[in-house]
Amino acid sequence: MNEELNPYETPHAAPAPVPAAGEGELNLASRWRRLGGSLLDSLVMMVLILPLMFMLGMFDRIDAQGRMSLGDTILASVIGIACFMAINGMLIYKHGQTVGKRILGMRVVNLDGTQVEGNRYVVRRLLLPFWIIPQIPLVGQIFGIVNVLLIFRKDHNCLHDDFARTRVIKLPKEN
Repeated sequence: MNEELNPYETPHAAPAPVPAAGEGELNLASRWRRLGGSLLDSLVMMVLILPLMFMLGMFDRIDAQGRMSLGDTILASVIGIACFMAINGMLIYKHGQTVGKRILGMRVVNLDGTQVEGNRYVVRRLLLPFWIIPQIPLVGQIFGIVNVLLIFRKDHNCLHDDFARTRVIKLPKEN
């Protein structure tokens, strides 16, 4: 078989490994840095979503017990996911980061240190553990607590990191 280069074929390149700290080990982001990134992401989302919900009159429709209707709950979820992806989608697919992770110098990588694929990040790190499983009564609440408490393990991984087979690393400072 003739193995000539096809000038019309998309070029293939292996993603460059992320710089590692020490002897082949990844420089894991600290628990505090990860918390800070999560809080920054939440703050950015609140600044955008709360005014949208107010303009749509969703707060006016909350009942006396503080509950939203099923329709408003679904609408709020769709708006939240759409806003999150509008803000973070490009960063996730190009760099394995959200706004909070970028500000604090972190990145999500595969276990071998290579850049995580965008679809893996979105489906395994976000869709299942944060947007689908929490909707299951009782199971979702228990899952959410276990998910975040697992960060106290030696590898600093939460359950959503294990689902996606990823790590969150601290990037080296640029000169």
